Amino acid sequence: MNATDPLPHQPRAQAPLCPSCGSPVIRIDASVEVKYRVHYTLTAKELEVIEEQFGEGEWTEQSPAACTDCDWRGAVAELLERR
Repeated sequence: MNATDPLPHQPRAQAPLCPSCGSPVIRIDASVEVKYRVHYTLTAKELEVIEEQFGEGEWTEQSPAACTDCDWRGAVAELLERR
């Protein structure tokens, strides 16, 4: 695994997705809501996380998308236009 591809994936036969090189794998940047419970530590004089709660992740047609094979960059809508 390298810095440009931190997400593991299993290679399998898939339809081309990248509009530039035809790679079947595209990265989409999505938003995720995270809620933290914190307290202030007197010894370290900083906020310390004592609980975190992750919400649903979602993307829209305007969300950024990228191909790690050829460096194409665009939006999810551009991927859906080809379908």
